[in-house]
Amino acid sequence: MAPEDIEPTILRAIGSTHPLDVTFIDDEDLLTPWNRSSTPTMKLAGKMPESLTVTLANQVYFEKAQLPQSLANRLIRLAAFPNPEFYRAQAMRMSV
Repeated sequence: MAPEDIEPTILRAIGSTHPLDVTFIDDEDLLTPWNRSSTPTMKLAGKMPESLTVTLANQVYFEKAQLPQSLANRLIRLAAFPNPEFYRAQAMRMSV
């Protein structure tokens, strides 16, 4: 896939939401999961770096040390996806 086609393809796949707009659960949400905040926060806590060195090769590479923890956590959650085979094996007490 050409690099300039990546972002439009992602946006088409996920609809009108931005790919980094992931739902997060904090301690307050655990106490009252039925109450949803009316305005989700779009900004991450902490100071973001002015620039980031990114290497585009067979994958996208960057120094994790350059990222603030809140951004690193958001990227980890974005990259995670449910794996039904894992959950089936885990439920049957198989080695995962």
